[in-house]
Amino acid sequence: MQNLFGQFNDIVQALQATSVRYALVGGVATTIYGGVRTTRDIDFLVHPDDVEEMVRVLVQLGYHANPQSIEFRDSGLSVRRLWKAIPGNEDISMLDLLLAQQPKHRRMLRYARLRKWDQFNIRVVRPADLITMKQARNSATDRVDIEVLKRAVEK
Repeated sequence: MQNLFGQFNDIVQALQATSVRYALVGGVATTIYGGVRTTRDIDFLVHPDDVEEMVRVLVQLGYHANPQSIEFRDSGLSVRRLWKAIPGNEDISMLDLLLAQQPKHRRMLRYARLRKWDQFNIRVVRPADLITMKQARNSATDRVDIEVLKRAVEK
């Protein structure tokens, strides 16, 4: 069985060969900034003009794309969800592509930082921008993540 971070490594490696404008967000991004937490999915902020290319890359890795987007009116984000069955397991790997349609989300993409992950560099939304995104959702997990991210901003 391949774990979430093994799948993540495969995705990062595949994205290295593209010009897709993306940045990591969500729980995995919080982990990269020093958080210790479990997550069940991987979230990327993606430029809307590049979402179909990103979906194509992910489909080549065995992911299936839901044909419809989910709209989150409060945040101004649309989400394309992809999934992949894990061989030999009943688990499903989930990916969310958050479309950076608004200027504030495109700024987050533009100013994302390159961070070292395994043998790769990956673009990750800045801690302050992650805080903004997590404050909009404001779940209990987001509030814990915000405290971790505040420490990353202070460094």
